[in-house]
Amino acid sequence: GSLVSFTKVHYGPTGFETDVPYILALADFDGTRVFGRFNKEIPEEQLKVGMQVKAETITIDGQVSYEFLLA
Repeated sequence: GSLVSFTKVHYGPTGFETDVPYILALADFDGTRVFGRFNKEIPEEQLKVGMQVKAETITIDGQVSYEFLLA
């Protein structure tokens, strides 16, 4: 997919206070937009709108979500 937008979260919602900071992102996969977070191993400085990413499913506190990685 292609990275559409991203932001760095400094203040997490209830249940995620200890996870901050983390990067939330929106990616486009051929017309389907997916919201998730970037893998913490990827430095923010490497992220650019339009770059290619891949998504993997992860489980956070029992909830299924997406994590983006570099493609």
